[in-house]
Amino acid sequence: MKKKLIIFLSIASIFTAFNTSAQEFKIGITQHDFDNKLKHRVEKGQNIIVEYLLDKLDNYIRAYPHIGASINNKGYTSNLYTGLTWHADLGSSFLVEASLGISINNAKKKISKKRRGLGSNLLFRESFSLGYKLSEIHSISLMIDHISSADIVKPNPGLTDIGIRYGYKF
Repeated sequence: MKKKLIIFLSIASIFTAFNTSAQEFKIGITQHDFDNKLKHRVEKGQNIIVEYLLDKLDNYIRAYPHIGASINNKGYTSNLYTGLTWHADLGSSFLVEASLGISINNAKKKISKKRRGLGSNLLFRESFSLGYKLSEIHSISLMIDHISSADIVKPNPGLTDIGIRYGYKF
C-alpha cells in the first residue's frame, strides 16, 4: 500500500508541476467486485476511493482531468487511474458525472479461485455518478466504477465496484 501511495503522490505532483490546480477532492467507499445482488463475486472487501478533479480543460469540451486511487482494504485488486470527467448539474440540487480513462492495477493476469484475473495490469476505466449538492462546495453521490480491457486482452471478466462518495469543491 505504501508503494501505491507513493505512486499516487508522484502523479499528483506532476500535475502540480504543470501549474494545474485542483477543482474538487472526492473520497468514498465502494463494495468491491460486486454482482447484481450486491454480493462479492470473487474478491472481498471494500475499496477506498480518493480522487482529484483538476481545472476544466476548456469551455468547448467541458471536461475535467482527474487522477485517483481505488485501494482495497483486504489486499485484493487496487488501482491508480486518470482520465476525463464530464459533469452536469441537474437543476440546483442534483448532479451527474461520467468518467473515462485508464487505470493501472495490481490484479493477477490469470483467473484463480481467490483472485480476479483481469488479463492486463493496464485497463480502461469508466465510472458514473448521480449526486446531491449539499451546498455549493459539498456534495454526496452514488457511483459505479468499472475497469476492463474491452475484450482487447483475455481473460476479460472486468471488475465493478459500487458505492458512495463525498465531494469538496475548492
